[in-house]
Amino acid sequence: MGNKVLVTGINGFAASHLAERLLASGHEVHGTTRIRSKNENIKDFESKLKLHSCDINDSFGVASVIKEIKPSHVFHLAAQSFVGWSWTHPEETLKTNILGTLNVLEAVKTFCPESRVHIASSSQVYGKTPMEDQPMGHQTLFNPMNPYDTSKLAQDMLALQYFNSYKLNIIRTRAFNISGPRRGDSFAESSWAKQIADIELGAEPVIKHGNLESARDYIDVRDVVEGYEKACFHGEPGKLYILGSGIPRSMQEIMNTLVGLTDKQITLVQDPSRMRPSDTPYMKAVTSDLDFLIGHPLIPFSKTMLDLLNYHRSRSLNEKNIPSFSTRTF
Repeated sequence: MGNKVLVTGINGFAASHLAERLLASGHEVHGTTRIRSKNENIKDFESKLKLHSCDINDSFGVASVIKEIKPSHVFHLAAQSFVGWSWTHPEETLKTNILGTLNVLEAVKTFCPESRVHIASSSQVYGKTPMEDQPMGHQTLFNPMNPYDTSKLAQDMLALQYFNSYKLNIIRTRAFNISGPRRGDSFAESSWAKQIADIELGAEPVIKHGNLESARDYIDVRDVVEGYEKACFHGEPGKLYILGSGIPRSMQEIMNTLVGLTDKQITLVQDPSRMRPSDTPYMKAVTSDLDFLIGHPLIPFSKTMLDLLNYHRSRSLNEKNIPSFSTRTF
């Protein structure tokens, strides 16, 4: 029999992949969802989960769920995770990512202090780091560039403080850019994949985009959640694990990869509304932590992008009630 595991925000992008992986490993998987949130990401295996309606910002609700379950492992993934949205909603971003984390840590401290707790931080805490000071790792200085970056840095440090102060079994990860199937279309490469899928079904052959000059270190969501699982189950409490591919890719390269997966002739148009007040120009991760955790080659970036595009192709067909076709491999 597996462990009793809690995943906060279980119907989110990475959290849904993690839940699926934990189920496959034989664990009893509980998850929190907000009452009005959609469960599309977990619909294929929702019947195997034990779901709890709970807003991570509700300290009483969080405490009630953790008191009831008393999980052996907690994966805290509930978050406001969109950088662009944080510019217009900074208060909600800070509240959700900082106070939501505080609620989880306080409940664990009170009701199940022996539990192992994974806190999913982000490479965004590093912000704008000169190329000569990369790859980004344990010694890289923090330089947050937007409200989201700041919220994740505060979350990260709060988790470290609870380890230092209360000796809770807290393991932190900082993942770089995560992508793959189920990625929300508010994120750049997923937005482009969705636009391509719509173009293939007759939409105007134009992709609207923001800044294509920045470079990001992308890693497949299925590799990341393996890292999450192994860090939480086998990692050293108090330690930080950095999860990235070590291969920066320009947004232009990512665009070219996706456009190369369709036979449609597409025009690219920069959309001013998709540009941010400030942007991090280049990000590259150290890879030693991920190599240690999963110990095998990463899913190729080309497969990540193809699976993402096929995910949106399938969704676009369903939205238009068109019978499904075999997903493409060209």
